[in-house]
Amino acid sequence: MKKNITDMKAPLKILLIEPWGAYIRLDRCMQSIDSWGGVYRFPLNLARIAAHLMSLGHEVRFMDFQADWRYKLPGQAKRAVREFEPDMCILSSGFPSMEQDAFTAGEIRWELPRVHISTFGVVPTLLGEKFFTPETWNFWNPFDSIVVGGEPAFGYEQLINEGIERGKNQLILSQMEKTKSIQTYEGRKLFNHDLYRSPFTGGVQTYVEGSYGCPHRCTFCVVPQLYDGHFAKRTPEDVVREFVFVLENSRVQQISLWDEGTTFQRSQIKNICEQLIEVRKSKNPTLRNFSWNTRSTTALLDEETVELMKLSGMSGITLGLESFDETVLGATGKGTTVSNNLHSIELLKSAGIISIGHIVLGLPEETKQSAESTIEQVVHSNLDVAQFYCAVPYPSTPLHEQASKAGLIQVHDLTKYELCNPIMDTLGGLTYKEVGALRQQAMHQFYEKKNLNLDMLQSKAFNNWIINKWTPRM
Repeated sequence: MKKNITDMKAPLKILLIEPWGAYIRLDRCMQSIDSWGGVYRFPLNLARIAAHLMSLGHEVRFMDFQADWRYKLPGQAKRAVREFEPDMCILSSGFPSMEQDAFTAGEIRWELPRVHISTFGVVPTLLGEKFFTPETWNFWNPFDSIVVGGEPAFGYEQLINEGIERGKNQLILSQMEKTKSIQTYEGRKLFNHDLYRSPFTGGVQTYVEGSYGCPHRCTFCVVPQLYDGHFAKRTPEDVVREFVFVLENSRVQQISLWDEGTTFQRSQIKNICEQLIEVRKSKNPTLRNFSWNTRSTTALLDEETVELMKLSGMSGITLGLESFDETVLGATGKGTTVSNNLHSIELLKSAGIISIGHIVLGLPEETKQSAESTIEQVVHSNLDVAQFYCAVPYPSTPLHEQASKAGLIQVHDLTKYELCNPIMDTLGGLTYKEVGALRQQAMHQFYEKKNLNLDMLQSKAFNNWIINKWTPRM
């Protein structure tokens, strides 16, 4: 007999799904895998949801429709969903993948008309009730509920407690103050880690969360809205404990510390590095030979910190450089300078740590001169890898408010809101099409300068991505 899914004494059968397509949907990284590195990434957000719901006694399964070849065979995904017969399906989503995400949800609805279908993350958080309105999307939106906020696990606990219903358009605000309390260990057992690779080394890679939210308020960033302005960090001991767990249990070779800025506090990153140095002294080769990477701001990188990073096994670090023009950079509210950026690149180069720079073209103050100057400086810098993005005025961000008031937004289809796509004109006289052309020019120039030869990255996938995406076509 089918259980009453509003009876909270009965555990639910919950299916977590990474929808069809080829997208990165992890928090603010909403883009196709072809736009950055060409590999699938570990869905850490789903692992956290899984771990928490499992701890509450629910039966949880995970299916990756896009990375797992089994679900690409005709009928296999639908058959697997029918056999499990879940009470609720929770799908990842992102702006550029939203049509595909809704299609996946619709396919599930067709197979199981009574199932409750939900999503979470950046898209519902920034849109709120507008997520459900027909005017927002030019396709059928079959989702029954959304969880708003940067920690959806607690939102789903609340949703279940309130009683899941079909077709009610439920909106649940997650409890951000609890963000530090989830351990993902049990949830990770649901995932086939072999599916997820580092774009730089080609080895099996997983993600470990280091902090939640961000103390900064960059005008273009969705994180302050996603986490409702909160910032919290795990203890270094907790982070390193999870490193050891995944290394011992998942055949992982590379760990990405998922963090908006690992170096927000020097004491935090130094403590993590010091503990990882001790881990690497183990006689166990699994613990001795791993490498890791993270994301960071450049403001607090110094020689001592970079040296500790190197000794701890750091292979690379992603830097939010944004611009090499002081006026453009200063207007973002990021709190760094061009000299900070250049100094950090040199420190990492001297330590043999791969530097991955992210640059945003087309911010409101951008002129043709500032964009070309930024490109020139990046091309001739010691950055190992560069990704040039276009400024995207995501709903609810200060950038969106500024761009809307100034009439700069030229593309209103939210599924086009991918960081590789030009969306808006600038106050400095650039059209959105010119911004897109400058991005293409920047990528070609950078990788031509590097001679398309990145042997230090040891990744055929990444080199193939560079060659296929950025080799000039005659």
